[in-house]
Amino acid sequence: MTWPTPDRIDHEPTLFDAHLRLCHQPAGGTGGGSDNSDNDSDSPSIPVDVTDRYEGSWLTACQQDYDVGENPAYPDGKSQLSGLVLRKLTATTMSFSLTTNEYETPDCSGTRVAAFFSRGDLVFDGVKTANRRSVDRVEFRATTGVDGTIRDILWIDGNSLFRGLIGTESADGYPSQLNTSRPWSRI
Repeated sequence: MTWPTPDRIDHEPTLFDAHLRLCHQPAGGTGGGSDNSDNDSDSPSIPVDVTDRYEGSWLTACQQDYDVGENPAYPDGKSQLSGLVLRKLTATTMSFSLTTNEYETPDCSGTRVAAFFSRGDLVFDGVKTANRRSVDRVEFRATTGVDGTIRDILWIDGNSLFRGLIGTESADGYPSQLNTSRPWSRI
């Protein structure tokens, strides 16, 4: 599996590419800690709002749709890679930008053949239990790209973000299971 890096981008630059380049730059600050001069602790600040946990940039691993020769429509294979940027707006609302790049190879290499974009607001709507864990219920309210509202669940384990498993929606309209086979990594 290969992930695109700033030196491997071989197509017309997009917002996702600019974000990828930015994320591969050396960190410029120390981050975390406290501005209180009476506090000598170097510990990072603790998230106060639910949105604090999710803020940042997330990337999926390359997902293979078809291997070489598996589908006659894609003789060289097909794969996709998605990036998600979440920015805090309020204690319970974030902006989101989702980009999915598709490749006609099984390993997300070569020239990108399609890109799909969606942007809008992410609204937190309480919690529920999924996979024996307390997860956050959210609504992706897209205003560009694929318009509309999608109910989902989110959960973070370390630097991995998990979303709901499509097709497992319960009576409340939210997925009842996490998709643990496709984590998003914090970048």
